[in-house]
Amino acid sequence: MKKRELFAIFFMIGLTTIGGGYAMIPQMEHALVAKRKWMSSEEFMNALCVAQSIPGPLAINTAAYLGYHFGGVSIAMITITASVLPSFLIILLIALFATTVENAIWLQGFFYFAAPVVTALITAAAIDMGIKLMQGENKFVALLVFVITFVLLFVFHFNPAIVVIASILLGIFGLRRRKKKNCQAEQIKDEKL
Repeated sequence: MKKRELFAIFFMIGLTTIGGGYAMIPQMEHALVAKRKWMSSEEFMNALCVAQSIPGPLAINTAAYLGYHFGGVSIAMITITASVLPSFLIILLIALFATTVENAIWLQGFFYFAAPVVTALITAAAIDMGIKLMQGENKFVALLVFVITFVLLFVFHFNPAIVVIASILLGIFGLRRRKKKNCQAEQIKDEKL
């Protein structure tokens, strides 16, 4: 895997994605998992979970995590720069040539028609992630967490940050508990042998 190839991949994703990090997910997965097979679907899902749990924009967090996964800090800097550079250049061009954004008819038209596309991209990414979660070994737990989170956010209007932090803590606690159980089960099995 070459630095230039990674830069080109993340630059094109940044250039062709409208709607931020969630809209980038299908393109990243296609480029890195389906097309090049540089990582598995499970590794990609884990990267998304980590990126969503860290404060900051999802696109930058995901680019940083994936870059670090592929080659450490130097590659992470390349993937971050490549994913952010197109947006920076486009905003710079708009600032240079559009006297006022409110009066730019072409820009208003772009936003009007881009909104449903962005909504569709984000919905497609959410459905794809949901399908992959339901194919995992912990289907019931994933469904239960989804339903509880949905109710907390949309019925009781909990602060999303609190829900994310609580889920991280529960995940850490559950993983430690599962590892402890597995260790105890192995000890019992070894004693019987």
